[in-house]
Amino acid sequence: SMNENLVDILISQHNNLRREMAEIKGRADEPAPNFAAIFFGLEEFGKSLADHLKLEDGVFYPKLLQRLEGQGTNTGDTRKFIDEMRKIKEQVYDFLGKYGAVEKIEKNFESFKLDLNEMIAVLFIRIYSEENGVYLYWK
Repeated sequence: SMNENLVDILISQHNNLRREMAEIKGRADEPAPNFAAIFFGLEEFGKSLADHLKLEDGVFYPKLLQRLEGQGTNTGDTRKFIDEMRKIKEQVYDFLGKYGAVEKIEKNFESFKLDLNEMIAVLFIRIYSEENGVYLYWK
């Protein structure tokens, strides 16, 4: 059923996001970086992220809260976690907005690389927290 597969879909999307991030980082670390390719990678990542969040924030979290409430579970901690995840989402979108053009990446490349590393770390923490936290409540 869709419900049982939901977490599997979200995890495969996570794996795809991780791969896209690694590709962007790989391009940024090249001796002669192709800024257009880096920007294209970010655009693709942004689309993948939007699809993922549509499913995660739009379907998974509401269904999870409904299920926990149905079981009589206190959802306070889960709601706090969801709010923290929302802050991470805003951080990622700030990053994508800040470097939303090839020229912005090229002109600010040193800060781009630092921001990219920070964004990857933040994203990996979110993914890890979900896969080892709320996703387990689904089973």
